[in-house]
Amino acid sequence: MRDVLVRVRDLSHWGDICAYAADIAALTNGTLTGVYVEPVPLPIAVPGAGADVVVAARQSTRVDMDHAARDFVTWATQVGARQAFWQVAEGDAPKVLARLSASHDLLVVGRDPYEPLASVAELGEIVVASRAPVILAPSRRRDAMLGCIAVAWNHSQEALAAIHAARPLLAHATKIVLLEGGAPDLRAQHGWNPPFDIMRYMSWQGFRVERHAIRGESNEAGEMLVRAAQRHGAGLLVMGAYGRSRISEWALGGATRAVLFDASLPVFLKH
Repeated sequence: MRDVLVRVRDLSHWGDICAYAADIAALTNGTLTGVYVEPVPLPIAVPGAGADVVVAARQSTRVDMDHAARDFVTWATQVGARQAFWQVAEGDAPKVLARLSASHDLLVVGRDPYEPLASVAELGEIVVASRAPVILAPSRRRDAMLGCIAVAWNHSQEALAAIHAARPLLAHATKIVLLEGGAPDLRAQHGWNPPFDIMRYMSWQGFRVERHAIRGESNEAGEMLVRAAQRHGAGLLVMGAYGRSRISEWALGGATRAVLFDASLPVFLKH
């Protein structure tokens, strides 16, 4: 992960999410880009206030962003990023991050603690639209603990794509736990000889893997994966994200929605 992108929500305080992204960049000898997404201003009529008040408020924000640019670069390089950059963009956050993700290897985001429900909907859009894999990092997790990584495997193309994309991080693990659930889709594998073997794939990638079965109801898959990952002491859960993107809606599978809403450990998602 040589180029890490992190969304910055607070211009005066980088917080846990930025610290986690910086640690990923330091571990991988990578660069870190902080992006602050400024919403497009809406015309609001304020009684007794003229246009000069709105202009003054925006100028004040610009000054804050100028200060943040210098502070972020200094801070990020001090904590271990090989290089650091600062980006400000105005617009819809999922669209901005989708565009920037095309030139980055990893996007790190966090939930908005003040608007959790709206945040989950926005995170769903971000995961679906991002060209790069996404790590959803919870608050109060500043260190990228990659000694043990859990990998969700349900025999799907999405799960395999997530595992493939996570290889640079898996290379740092001394323990990889494969959490296996579901059954192979025999129709999809018809005509393939031999069928795909995940253990052989992991071995060829140079990874030694512990294999553990996950059993339970499919509507509880997200919670089961998180609990199983925590039982094994994993500092990261890798899983495929299931969904589709349309102009005005997003839809994700139940397991993906569950981890977006309430995962208590960092989750690596690839759509």
